[in-house]
Formats: sequence, structure tokens, C-alpha cells
Amino acid sequence: MGFLRRLLGADHVKATPASGQPRQTVTPTPPELPRMRMPELPPKAERPYRSSVCPTCAAELSPLPKAKKACPGCHAAIYVKSSSDGYIDLIKESDLEAWDVSDRQRRSAAFELFEAQERAALKAAGFLVGESGWSVEVTGESHYQHALERLAGGRNEQGAHLEVVALLAREPSNRWDKNAIRVEVQGETVGYIGRAECEGVQPLLRKLDAQGRPAWVRATINGGWVNTNSSGSFGIVLDDLPDEHDV
Repeated sequence: MGFLRRLLGADHVKATPASGQPRQTVTPTPPELPRMRMPELPPKAERPYRSSVCPTCAAELSPLPKAKKACPGCHAAIYVKSSSDGYIDLIKESDLEAWDVSDRQRRSAAFELFEAQERAALKAAGFLVGESGWSVEVTGESHYQHALERLAGGRNEQGAHLEVVALLAREPSNRWDKNAIRVEVQGETVGYIGRAECEGVQPLLRKLDAQGRPAWVRATINGGWVNTNSSGSFGIVLDDLPDEHDV
């Protein structure tokens, strides 16, 4: 047994029934991944102005400035800034730093809102989504390179960056680790969750097993680049992995 483990070099080896026949499993139909993108802002030339007056003297401006210029009335400098919420702002020099801080906050708030909407869409579609944004690299993937290459559609110079649906499955009969958690994509094993991460995920999967629910998570296959001189291995990362507190 020790020789077999050294020969295979895998962290986990899938157990088989006493008859020696491969274990037969039925993979449930995976949910569809929601395809969401951050809203795109219109080109600068099409963005509305938040205000049409000089930020210093409040005089109405016509035409509105496209770049930094002096106010025709008070001659103070008017700075033209494109905001992350899709507007063009006219700013006086003393307000530039405060505007930058405010715009970073707007950008951060927009991203957090998008992430919350994306998590909600994933949950509604049947995915498990953690609130902490915990991403985990799958281990043992070096033993499943052929499967990952097939799933990624082959190798190319840029390498893969492909979102996929992964299934997490407990392996209590695994002879090397009774806490092993197998990772499958389209019915093919692509690796295992590392031993350290298994402790946080096992309670969650036990709950789901008791409820008869499959554990679907979003994952990303990456790597697999190739050129005339070298090539890279494929890897797979589980995105937003939940734990027992997320169910």
C-alpha cells in the first residue's frame, strides 16, 4: 500500500468496492453559471455634467468646458473630472483632493454592490457562496492534467482562464484520508481540497448530504500555456468557498 501511494504520488486515492470494480456514481446536473458584468460607463463625450456652473463663483457656463480652463467671470481655474458614477464634475483646485477621496469611495461602493448582486445571483442559481470571499487552490491537480486540458479546450499561448461549475464530494471511504473532499467538473475528477481546508468545509458538506443537496461551487481553470520553448501546468481555483457558517 505504501508503495502504491508513493508510485501514484497523490494526496488522496479513490477507494473502490471490495469486488474490485470501479465505484459507480451518478453526477447530478449542474446549475448554469450566471453571467454578470460590471455596468459599463458611457464614453466621456456622452456623459452628462453634474453641474453647469463655475465651482468658485457659481456663474453659468456656456459652453461647458471639456478640459481645465479659467472661468470667464472670476478667472479661477476649473478642473474637469470624469466620475466613476458616470458624470463629469467641474471642480475648483481646493476641492481636488476631497473629490478624489469621494470618487474612490463611489468606485468601492459600486464594486461591493456588484459583488453582492453576483453572490445573490449565484445563490439563487443553486451555488454555494461564502461571504468571506475565501478562494482555495485545488490540490493534486498535477495527476489530472489530461482532464483539465480537455475541460479547458486544449492549450494555447495565453493559457486558460475559464469559469466552470465544480462539484464537491466527500470521500469517507478514501483509504488515505477519511476527510478527503473530491473536486469534479463535468463528472471528471480534477483534484482534491487540501487537508487544511477540509476541516472548514467538511461540516458544511455533511449538512448538505443530510439534506440531499449537491455542493456546487464556482471555479476557475487557469494555466496550460504553451510556446515553442516551454509549457505550463493547469490549475483550478474554487471561488468564494463557503464554510459551515454559510449554510
